[in-house]
Amino acid sequence: MPNYDFKSLSNYDFECLSRDLLQRELKITLESFKTGRDQGIDFRYSTNPSSKVIVQAKHFLGSSYATLFNHLKNSELQKVKNLSPSRYILTTCKGLTPLNKDTIKTLFEPYCVATADIYGQDDLNNLLGKFPDIEKSNFKLWLTSSAVLDKILHSGIYNQTEIGVEGIKKKLKYYVPNESFEEAQKILSELHYCIIAGMPGIGKTTLAEALLIFYLDQDYQIIKVSNDITEAVEVFESCKKQVFYYDDFLGQNNLKEKLNKNEDERLLQFIRTIKQSKNSKFIFTTREYILNQAKESYEKLAHSDFDLRKCVIDLSKYRKFQRAKILFNHIFFSNLPQEYKEALLADKNYLKIINHRNYNPRIIEGMCDWSKCQSIEIKDYYLEFYKNLNNPVRIWDHAFNKQIAGASRFLLIALYTLPEEVLLTDLEAAFTNFYNAQARKYRFSRTPGDFKMALKELDGNFVVLDKIHESLVVKFHNPSIRDFLENYLLETPILIEEVFESVIYFEQLQFLLGDPPTPFESILKTQINRDQNEIRTILDRIFYSKSPKLYTIQRGKITSRENIGFSIELRLLHVLKIVERISIQSLEEMINKIVGVLTVNVNEGNINKWALLELLKHLKGHRFNFAELLQASRIYFRKSTLQIEDYEYLLDLSEMFAGLYADTEIQEIRLEFEEFYISDIDSVCSEYDADQISQYSNDLEKIAMYLDIDVDKEIKILKKRYESILSDYPEDDGGDYERSIGSDDDSDEHIQELFEALRIE
Repeated sequence: MPNYDFKSLSNYDFECLSRDLLQRELKITLESFKTGRDQGIDFRYSTNPSSKVIVQAKHFLGSSYATLFNHLKNSELQKVKNLSPSRYILTTCKGLTPLNKDTIKTLFEPYCVATADIYGQDDLNNLLGKFPDIEKSNFKLWLTSSAVLDKILHSGIYNQTEIGVEGIKKKLKYYVPNESFEEAQKILSELHYCIIAGMPGIGKTTLAEALLIFYLDQDYQIIKVSNDITEAVEVFESCKKQVFYYDDFLGQNNLKEKLNKNEDERLLQFIRTIKQSKNSKFIFTTREYILNQAKESYEKLAHSDFDLRKCVIDLSKYRKFQRAKILFNHIFFSNLPQEYKEALLADKNYLKIINHRNYNPRIIEGMCDWSKCQSIEIKDYYLEFYKNLNNPVRIWDHAFNKQIAGASRFLLIALYTLPEEVLLTDLEAAFTNFYNAQARKYRFSRTPGDFKMALKELDGNFVVLDKIHESLVVKFHNPSIRDFLENYLLETPILIEEVFESVIYFEQLQFLLGDPPTPFESILKTQINRDQNEIRTILDRIFYSKSPKLYTIQRGKITSRENIGFSIELRLLHVLKIVERISIQSLEEMINKIVGVLTVNVNEGNINKWALLELLKHLKGHRFNFAELLQASRIYFRKSTLQIEDYEYLLDLSEMFAGLYADTEIQEIRLEFEEFYISDIDSVCSEYDADQISQYSNDLEKIAMYLDIDVDKEIKILKKRYESILSDYPEDDGGDYERSIGSDDDSDEHIQELFEALRIE
């Protein structure tokens, strides 16, 4: 038998559950009435004037039995007497003893004809066991069941995914199921992978975590990818039921070369593996505009034929009543004093929030958190709520400017310029350089303990400090803090310049002068034009710096990854793009030196091919001396043709620099390629991956056209194999478990009835 305490349900949810269970148990259809105006009736069944059954559902979350009984005696008894029903039924989430039931029956005699018509916690759980389809249709109920939570505790998911039991309970109290859950599940059933993309704060991570719990309940192993897809590859086992979870896999604020060297290629290869697996799922989240940036920035993602299916959470998928229930849940389960709740009920202010163009669950969460709102007077509470919808970053303004110390503010700014999750030691280094520079400029005193004091002040509010095995990792507590800091810095141009002057990691430069351009570029462009030598000094200091994200978890240990993120060709490519936009004139000597180092790397075969091609394309338009690098690249690309993609790179280089390869060499390449694809095509057709075959076919046509080779026969073979694989795909059944979202009325009157329940109990 299930064992729910029903604490994850609001009173509205509890009424709906009571209705569903009683209708099934009594084999009747109950009439529903307006919440808060029931005159003693939540539901009614009547076939004639002399036979009238009324039902009341009393949630009384967190209240004692004595409180419930006094409410029934003082508020409900007279209503029932006035109605004079032939039968009175009561449901409550409170556990009731036989004596409790006898006392309630006696109170409501003669209308309560039997103690069996008084349903307490155990009785409702019994009915849920009797009608499991109702249990499954109540999303929040089964996801917070003791059975599922026990699996979370004993599966290691707490450490692997940072999903704790209390966090699950809290999040799912607020969660309102919508079409996105079923859509994501359908995609995962069909393709085995799904990108959950959407605007900040709309619920991407919550949806992903709900999906993780759903699969955990089906005995899947949950594995979080923290930094690089290699972490997933190393623990993948085709025979095990596994779900891989990569949250914000392209970063939280902008792209910033988030994917490590060749990770786009490895990511796509892992997706191929997942697609072919019968036991694996892959869930990853990103902001949609960053996904679009990635397609522009990463060659493999841009040109892949993969159907990068997305489950995009947008506000159109939250119907009006669903928006209303999200707001209602946050208010109902909040620690706000009742008078603050009343401020939202006054003049139907909740409707203005629900209908606001910037409606966002993250803002609602912040404004229903008493710790953030206790300095707001009751008379100003709704107005402040509305102002934060107009300008979402305002929610952090007071706390940032008035409630934390200066060192804490500098720490947050330093963290803002770094990857979204960094080692504590890396953050301390960035903070120290920035903080000391500020102290020297503005002549304020500092102590060696300022960093620790600031961290202590911010932990749990502005930032989250996690211990991953023996290492401490820091990230923002809420992504909206990043949004606030961006707005704050844009309004303080001098601070942007000071941050720029104190960077110690190349990634901080990428953050401030990104590709595509960041909001800060126009400010820094003015500064750089004032002093061209300044950027040269900064680049000299940081170009070869280690990356701030130097860790991954491998077999339970933090492993150094100094090579990850440190790629000379990618860094120089980034610098050249900055040079082209800002017209920096003083970097020739430095860039020529870097090109020399890069030439050695190419000769040694230690290079990112795509990045090298892009770099050569940009160098071509400058006066820099890269003749030796070009010749080294010419030899390197000619020798390293092991895959069909390698021939693409080779011919791209040949097109980019006409005459680089003599006609005789092109003829040799043509003969080699003919031999390559004739011997390779059987291996390609043996793959059971339609996307991979389609990609190969496109690559083959492109190369054949350049080399003037007839590949019609091979293209037909690939097409036939492609169609054969597609015909073998089973029809998608949408998964073996369906839930109904329901068809709640979106009218203002219905929403008003819902919110009236906040005045009750």
